[in-house]
Amino acid sequence: MTITTKALQYFHLTVRDPEGNPIESGIGYTVYTAGSTTAATIYSDEAETAKTNPVTTTVFATDKEIKFWLNAASCDILLDLANGQRVFLDGITAAKEHNAIIPDQEQQQAVKVGKIFEFDCAETAVTNVIIPALANPRGIIITHVFGIVTEAMVGSSQDQGIVTVSDESDNSICTLTPTDAAADAIGDYILGFQAQSTATGTAGKSVAAGEYVDAVVTQATAGGTPAGKYKVYVEYIQL
Repeated sequence: MTITTKALQYFHLTVRDPEGNPIESGIGYTVYTAGSTTAATIYSDEAETAKTNPVTTTVFATDKEIKFWLNAASCDILLDLANGQRVFLDGITAAKEHNAIIPDQEQQQAVKVGKIFEFDCAETAVTNVIIPALANPRGIIITHVFGIVTEAMVGSSQDQGIVTVSDESDNSICTLTPTDAAADAIGDYILGFQAQSTATGTAGKSVAAGEYVDAVVTQATAGGTPAGKYKVYVEYIQL
């Protein structure tokens, strides 16, 4: 008889208030397979005792931490607090002790930056999620999208390395278009979108609640080798 066991990994994290004090009650959470919106199968111990996911009410009176076992090395977690706040934690790794500091409501509305990806301007088939859907529970406003050149482009068609940033419904937020004049040397800045602070400026771009924001090279360079690379930054405010 062959017995198959899962390679379970141990996860644990402490949730703290802005002053660093452990929050001991009133927290629900959902564990997701890393990089997805799929609820993961979690366990309460190494013996594979099933654990409900999501956990709707958690009281940390004994060990003051969230803990579970999972057959993966990393995961994402969405916290639901008693005051109505929802906090998304991505890339939580096994074994390492994590501390999640919950911002107050004003801090949570500060400008944030999505995941930063380096795009190869020769590739048109790779789409990267910049802001996961789980990080957008109530809607967001995009305030600024820009790129920083990390590999200089060669040839006369540098303005062809175009990256398009869109929401889940395929509404275009902006395009980042390198140019011969500005986006050539390493460190050069490529502007895709920026909301102005003046009354007559451009309004922020809105993304509906529950939708992700992604980006993809929609027109590759063809002017020489190397084709060029740049990192894309998306700044946003949660509603």
